[in-house]
Amino acid sequence: MNLKAARFLIFACGLLLLSSARAAACECVGHSSPAEAFESATAVFVGTVVSARTEVEGEYVHGEQTAVLRAEEVFKGLEVGHEIKLLQPGGDCSPKYKAGQRRLFYANYDSVTKTWEVYGCGRGGGLEYAADDLLYLHALPRSAQRNRVSGALARYEEGFKLVGPLAGVKVRIKGEKKTYEATTDANGVYELYDLPAGTYIIEPELPPGLKVHFPMAFGPKSHEVWQKDGHATTSQVGLTEKTCAGSDFVVVSDNKGND
Repeated sequence: MNLKAARFLIFACGLLLLSSARAAACECVGHSSPAEAFESATAVFVGTVVSARTEVEGEYVHGEQTAVLRAEEVFKGLEVGHEIKLLQPGGDCSPKYKAGQRRLFYANYDSVTKTWEVYGCGRGGGLEYAADDLLYLHALPRSAQRNRVSGALARYEEGFKLVGPLAGVKVRIKGEKKTYEATTDANGVYELYDLPAGTYIIEPELPPGLKVHFPMAFGPKSHEVWQKDGHATTSQVGLTEKTCAGSDFVVVSDNKGND
């Protein structure tokens, strides 16, 4: 395993351990865009966990868990008020459900087993992590017909403890001929529509004392841009037509000399 791959695995394990959107330490390959997640799901909705039965230890889900979900705001596949029973396989990538949680669900129905499941490495999760997705979903169907670049900036402290979203941060989307700018909203989300087809580099302009610890690119033809020292602070996305892509950024204090 090379240096940059090792850094990615260490980062991913630490981040996933804390994120209720993507559960405990596991190896998730790739990161879908809101558009890709929407298209591949049977049902997409904001809902409440009515009840849950889970075999867990800390943040880890070791055994099969079941949960009853009530749909409250539906974007696809269900009716408001409808309840479904989720049968979730165990494993480190499975989120831990608790009664009373409100989450964004990208759920898939298996017609053979007649059960519902949520992909452990997929998008969605606690609403505090779903602001980018909700902007896209609330703008449907128009958002699906346009090029869209988006993402979220969040600050973490030592141990990957979430501090909160970073609002008011300028994000540069640099193309071959022109550089575009967006500013993160109160939820730390930036978005730009209708950029011409092409390749773009996404880079946030952080205030003094902060640095990008790791970007997480999503969407087709998108990836993190690795430097020779094994770090990645920017992402590259490719837009064609009706493309949804972008990058999230994990931001930490810039304690120079402590890397």
